[in-house]
Formats: sequence, structure tokens, C-alpha cells
Amino acid sequence: MSSDAQVRYFEVLPVTVAELDRVLLTNERTVVAMVAARVLPTALLFQILIRIKDWDGTNPNLAFELPHLLEPGNLRLGVRAQRASEGLEVPLRVAGGGGGNGSFELKMWFELPSVATGLQVWAEWLERNLPEHNVELDVHMIRAAAARCIPLW
Repeated sequence: MSSDAQVRYFEVLPVTVAELDRVLLTNERTVVAMVAARVLPTALLFQILIRIKDWDGTNPNLAFELPHLLEPGNLRLGVRAQRASEGLEVPLRVAGGGGGNGSFELKMWFELPSVATGLQVWAEWLERNLPEHNVELDVHMIRAAAARCIPLW
């Protein structure tokens, strides 16, 4: 996190917003979803939940797949912010992850652009036949949640 976001992370209790849970990608063998969103005054933290099955119906062990999942040609994720009539990519950061037996969770976060009038999370996984898909996030809901963070000290 940037130093400002990191300081604020340790100074407040984040607000969990279940309404931000979204399925990003899905087909008969793959589900990629954004879950467990927590809002901070200047950032949004969440998990990317990945569930997959192989062609034969078995659940592959994803315990050591994080580097492979994020290599070019594999799972791609991003955030776009709209500001007036222009869009901008927002840096999305990985904070860890783990899993196994057909399931994997990535912990991710991004700083909330103060000028954003809209936010989209996008994902694609061409290796698993999932073209890019975008989901809208409610900026007003996120800002309202950020205002409800509880200061610790």
C-alpha cells in the first residue's frame, strides 16, 4: 500500500460491504469472483475467489499456482476508474494468496481515486476460454462505507 493508505489501514477498522461481491468470470469449469470487500478511507481490499475443475471433473491442486495464474496469457484482472469523459487504469496490487484442491484465493487491493465518478473491475482468462468481462462497482456506496470506518486512535 502507499504510505498514506498503509497508515490509514492501521488507524481504522475497515467496513465490510457484502453488496460488492460479484462473479467476474464463469463457465462450466471455472468461476472467478470478487468477494469479502473491505473499504478503508482511501482503499478497497478484497479477495478474488477462483474455483476450477479439469475436463475430467477433478479439482486440480492450486496450492502452488499463484505465479502461474498471473503470468501473461493466464488470469488477468484490473480496475478502471472513470473521471468525467475519460478512463484510467488503477494499479491493482496482490497482497497474498493460497489454496488447493480446485480453489484459490488472491488477496488484492487498490487505492480509491478521489476523482473517480465510476469504477469497474475487469477480468479475463483466455487460457480457460473466458473473454474480458467488466463489472461496475457503486462508487457512492464505497465512499459512504469509507466514511463509516471507525478510527482506532
